[in-house]
Amino acid sequence: MVKPKNVLLTLKEYNEKMGQTSNRYIMQELHIIDLKEVPKQKMEHLMNLLEHEKYIHWLRMNDYEVVREIF
Repeated sequence: MVKPKNVLLTLKEYNEKMGQTSNRYIMQELHIIDLKEVPKQKMEHLMNLLEHEKYIHWLRMNDYEVVREIF
């Protein structure tokens, strides 16, 4: 959750060779890391998107923790 420019600044502090690296490169690498994470279930992904975009939402689940309704 660190901004790419902050990642780049930290890398430059520890490695002089990073002087030619750009924010775009860091963003691409972070995207690759995200793609390598364990894929999320569709509902979990939906809930994360709703929370990230700050949508108001509610859901109801049954006794088996299966989503029955979502608003």
